[in-house]
Amino acid sequence: MELFKLVTAFGFGAIFVKVIDAAWIQPFLAKKELQSWLREKRMDAFSELSRNLLAFSLEDKDNKGPFENFAIAARAIILVDDECLVKRIDQYIAKRDRLFRISDNKEKLEEGESGKKIYDELYKEARKIVMELKLELRGTRI
Repeated sequence: MELFKLVTAFGFGAIFVKVIDAAWIQPFLAKKELQSWLREKRMDAFSELSRNLLAFSLEDKDNKGPFENFAIAARAIILVDDECLVKRIDQYIAKRDRLFRISDNKEKLEEGESGKKIYDELYKEARKIVMELKLELRGTRI
């Protein structure tokens, strides 16, 4: 009889542990795994975009224009939660393309503008965007 009570207690204990595992532990582990996966994807995409921004897309010799740069930015943009940051990335790429067109004599400077001034603005903006990407990565929450 004592053996039966012992086996029954172990059986109920095993069922109780399995219910706790299925109801609480597995969803928690799944959420942590998703957070880890998302952080890894953000790290890859943000790193690639940061390299493109800070190197003025000159690290890629085959890069021909803004569409290639938008393609690089696309992975990061879909992972960014801040819509203002997305707009700043878009504006940065468009403005950088304009600087390249000016330097290739395909577009003229407006009155009061200088190539150096545009470059300086782009340089500062690239640094700010990269810092925001860094903060976005550190603050990753689901």
